Amino acid sequence: MKRLLYLFVLLLSLSLWSCGSKDDGIDDPDVPENPEQPENPENPDVPEYVELYVSEYDLVLGAQGDEVSFDIECNTKWSIENESGWCKTDVASGEGDGTVKVTAEAYYENEDRNAVLTVKAGNETRTVQVTQKHEDALILSKDKFDVAQEGGTISVEWQSNVDCRLTIPWKFDSWIKEAPKSKGMETTTFDLVISANEAFEKREGFVVVSGNGLKDTVHIYQVANERTLILNQASHDVPAEGGTVEVELKSNVNYRMTIPTDARKWISQVTTRALRVERFVFRVAANTSYDSRKAAIVFEDRNSDLSDTLYICQKQTDALLLGKKEFTVSGKGENIEVGLKSNIDYEVILPDWISRLQTKALVEEVLTFQVAKNDGQDVRKGEIVIKDKKSALSETIRVVQGTAEIYPGDLVFSSVDDVKAFAVAGYKKIAGSLTITGSLVNLTNLDNQLEEVRDNLIFDCSSLNSFDGLYGLKRIGGNLTIKVGQFTSFEGLNNLGYIGGSFRITSSLGSLQNFSGLGSLTEIVGDFEISSYLKSLENFVGLDNLRRIGGSFRITSSSSLKSLQNFSGLGSLTAIGGDFISKDKSLSAETGLEKLVTVGGEMNVWLSYNGDAHFTALQSVGGALSLFSSSSSSSQSNLYLPALKTVPGAFRLENFQSVDIPKLESIEGVFTITGVNAIGTLDNLKTVGDITIKNCKELTDFCNWKPVLTGYNGTFSVSGCGYNPTKYQILNGACSKLPEE
Repeated sequence: MKRLLYLFVLLLSLSLWSCGSKDDGIDDPDVPENPEQPENPENPDVPEYVELYVSEYDLVLGAQGDEVSFDIECNTKWSIENESGWCKTDVASGEGDGTVKVTAEAYYENEDRNAVLTVKAGNETRTVQVTQKHEDALILSKDKFDVAQEGGTISVEWQSNVDCRLTIPWKFDSWIKEAPKSKGMETTTFDLVISANEAFEKREGFVVVSGNGLKDTVHIYQVANERTLILNQASHDVPAEGGTVEVELKSNVNYRMTIPTDARKWISQVTTRALRVERFVFRVAANTSYDSRKAAIVFEDRNSDLSDTLYICQKQTDALLLGKKEFTVSGKGENIEVGLKSNIDYEVILPDWISRLQTKALVEEVLTFQVAKNDGQDVRKGEIVIKDKKSALSETIRVVQGTAEIYPGDLVFSSVDDVKAFAVAGYKKIAGSLTITGSLVNLTNLDNQLEEVRDNLIFDCSSLNSFDGLYGLKRIGGNLTIKVGQFTSFEGLNNLGYIGGSFRITSSLGSLQNFSGLGSLTEIVGDFEISSYLKSLENFVGLDNLRRIGGSFRITSSSSLKSLQNFSGLGSLTAIGGDFISKDKSLSAETGLEKLVTVGGEMNVWLSYNGDAHFTALQSVGGALSLFSSSSSSSQSNLYLPALKTVPGAFRLENFQSVDIPKLESIEGVFTITGVNAIGTLDNLKTVGDITIKNCKELTDFCNWKPVLTGYNGTFSVSGCGYNPTKYQILNGACSKLPEE
């Protein structure tokens, strides 16, 4: 029977300790199972949390020489600093708990002397004040008394060579009474009777011992009706994200509060202003682990077994951890497996074409799903949602499934086997990107069955020498990028009609002469950029049906395009949506850009002196317009812009024999003309910024500027020309000068 009773008590004790069920979660590798005393990273020999207490803060020594002592409680090594020469301690350092004796020799001066003992442990410091009385001082053997609630008699002793008297202040005489006196030859004693304290709160009082103009005070502390230490709430639950815990303590004892060592990493006390009922605030750090945690903070009386305990329980971080979140599945259907780590009760939400298969339970759960065959005509996408039943926590698995003819994701061809496998599978389209790399020489094993790449097509294969095998390709949804290769033409891409991104040649194609093979290409939605070493490229023949470049047209590798002569082959191009930048000074615009109507951005083109520059249809640009000719003074070309109406930015012309801009109406920026020998009619030019004309050696006739300058308020500057008139000379009829012979 006793054994059964003992077992019942043990089980009851364990149940009281538990403050919440621990979810079966995932072990956090960053949290040890048995944490030790935390180390101080700056000094591993000292605990991170040092506890240091001294039993006395004031010590009094008699003039004739005396010895007193005090206790030290500490959880590490400690030392005592003493700068006085007269106050001696029997030890200067120690470890753990200990008692220190303080002594002084006889003292014959007329004033008290003082010293300070500084006790240090780690970053904690306590001070003890030591006073030695002068020769005629009152020396109390003890000046502080702690009295139990039930009261009793205390004896106040002093050593003195003067007569003394005892004074009890009136506000304390109801519970402090003097008992009959007793007297010895050298020691005088006052006995005090302390009444029982029936109140709930502790009380304090004092009496004064005086004589011959000297006095000292005795302090009396009495506890309340019973020793009390009560917390207003014994248990707190804290969410995983952390927070604060407030608890009130009612106490009439000298207590200490202890946070367990292993809990100090995540629980810390917040200092608050002292109140009559003490309030403790604890800061609880976020719990980033996948297990709940708990700690017991103990409040205990220093002088008895009285204690109370605060339990703090913190939830774990709820988790749904997937091994893989994205799957690409063939059109015929297949099973997919997903590794899952979780510490919650979850549910699975599926699209109607994916079903869950039940598998044997494993230590780490694996979810298996069956993806049905896709009989549709296009790629389909679905999401598998794994969701906590009690919160918004969720994870999503994305599944992309192709069809019998559409490969559902990105693809890489790096070997002949990769190409053959794609062809054997019967795919005609790729839903993602295609990168061709490795050591392939050609793509003939594709059997020309690939019709569409919906994202980027990238050639990054130095050994590939032709596009043979791609005759079926009609559309590229993203960029066409040629990084490296041995191509001499674009034969094989004859049916490619659309590039949804940019067309970039960034590699060295030393044998490429033109763009033959791209005769079906009508639109490049993005940029058309040539920035590589194309030493054999002569023109753009092969792009005869290209009507629109949606982005910018850039020819930026001027030093390496040694053979590029003109824009022939771009005769159908009507619009450039972005900038038109060409820095190749050998290019002629005599043919190739006759149908170009608009440039959406800036136009900055260098031209060769070899032939005139015809921009016959160009009506507007979206930014600055700069046209330069590399002509020498002995051989200059003519510039024709018969349809141009507006330039919303600066307009710069340089090194032309003549310039024809008859329909130009407005220039929003500066109009700069350099090295131009003749300018046609300007009758329609109504709006223009500042005008600068310079170094036009053969320009002597400015009469066509008179309509422009009438009512003009900008700056008009002419210098270095055959004739350099001012605005007012032109307006007053002195607008030309006969050339000098």
